[in-house]
Amino acid sequence: MKFEYRIGYAVKVTGITVAILWGVFFLDIINQNANFMRDIKSFGILPRQIPGLIGVLVAPFIHGNLFHLVGNSVLLALSMFLVFLLYPRKAWELSFTVVFIGGLLVWLVARKGLHIGASGVIFGYIGFLVAAGLTGKRIVPFLLSLIILFLYGGTLLTGLMPTEGISWEGHLAGALSGMNYAWFTRKKNY
Repeated sequence: MKFEYRIGYAVKVTGITVAILWGVFFLDIINQNANFMRDIKSFGILPRQIPGLIGVLVAPFIHGNLFHLVGNSVLLALSMFLVFLLYPRKAWELSFTVVFIGGLLVWLVARKGLHIGASGVIFGYIGFLVAAGLTGKRIVPFLLSLIILFLYGGTLLTGLMPTEGISWEGHLAGALSGMNYAWFTRKKNY
């Protein structure tokens, strides 16, 4: 795949995904005012409750407030763009793995409460980029992983600390699923 095409593809996929996040957020605002259906936030991950399993797949698209959405939109756009640009053959499989395995881990082991937001996916992408960069034999991803560790290392560590109102379990589950995916697919073609 030509590099120019990869850039366009990464921009397109990332743009559509972030647009969906914002669309769900505005749908939630409309729903709160008109009360068309049950609260969209209730579709998040509810650990160890059968109705909470739907959240494994949809929770990354649901955000609690504008601050939460803006923060996740920026970091998701950056990390997703890099994954789809540098690893186009692995990107979709990685995305599914991070959403499904990370979400399932949250459902299995997280504390009680509603878990929503794309930050688990962000941590999954960053975990993958760092692990793939450190275990691979490509110089650009390796240097990129070092830059990510340097710039976001503190944020990554604080995001994994137990904090009230923040799903650190989602962050950890995402990071672990992304790093494991990098390890188990390290010999696969990029």
